[in-house]
Amino acid sequence: MTKRSEHKNGYRFSRKVHASWIGILFFFTLLHDVALAQIGFGARSSALNHATTALNNHTWSLFANPATVNATQKEAAFYYVRYYGLDAVSDVAATLSYPIKWGVVSGGVHTYGFDLYKETNLHLGWMMQFKQVKTAVKLHYAHIAFPSPYGSDGALGIDLGVFFPVSEKLDIGTTAININRPSIGVDAEELPQLMTVGLAYKPLDKGLILVDVLKDVRYPISTRVGVEYPLVDLLVIRAGVGNKPVNTTFGAGINYKQWNVNLSVEKHQDLGWSPGIDLAFTW
Repeated sequence: MTKRSEHKNGYRFSRKVHASWIGILFFFTLLHDVALAQIGFGARSSALNHATTALNNHTWSLFANPATVNATQKEAAFYYVRYYGLDAVSDVAATLSYPIKWGVVSGGVHTYGFDLYKETNLHLGWMMQFKQVKTAVKLHYAHIAFPSPYGSDGALGIDLGVFFPVSEKLDIGTTAININRPSIGVDAEELPQLMTVGLAYKPLDKGLILVDVLKDVRYPISTRVGVEYPLVDLLVIRAGVGNKPVNTTFGAGINYKQWNVNLSVEKHQDLGWSPGIDLAFTW
């Protein structure tokens, strides 16, 4: 099969590729569409079906809503998830947040894929708080790489986040992703532009109900619901559901002094199970 390639700023993709590449690209396109609906990382987020836009003081808030970062404590965490039983298809992420005089600075890195397709994302956020209202801005650099001769390219996106408590029992959060409409590649494919609105409701002294509504400009509205309840001081259980795509999630967390370990498993309607784990330290 013949191919014709174009080159722009060091980024090259063929218009027609070998049949084996078509299968690989189709598979990763499917996974990429799944990833578009996932803007949060961490096993706690996964177990809650990523309904974390209004989840305050969340360790992995930089990837979901940078305004909900912990304003009083330093945090560092590492996350790993293996998708659909495939050793080669996994996410690895790390994050760090550090309170300063003028708010909180946070950073993170995320990698996904393997030799034939690799995504790398770098994140840098700044949260500012006025009374109880938190606002944040985040820069993230997305880099996609294929093996030679197909090349690679990257793009810089800008995100915004807001968090504010309505009452003792209800919090609201919202985010806007890629507000600068960044594009990547010779065909200038735009990165996902999303907006989320989330509610965190505390109906009891213990427990939490989370609801997120997400809109990607290219896809229908997606709704996610997560529930979290502490069984004992050390153990928390979690579950979540969602549509577009249809996901069912479960998980648990163990909290011991400054350490926190979370486990999760996601069930995608078409692709199967994805187990994940994260480890966080607060000081």
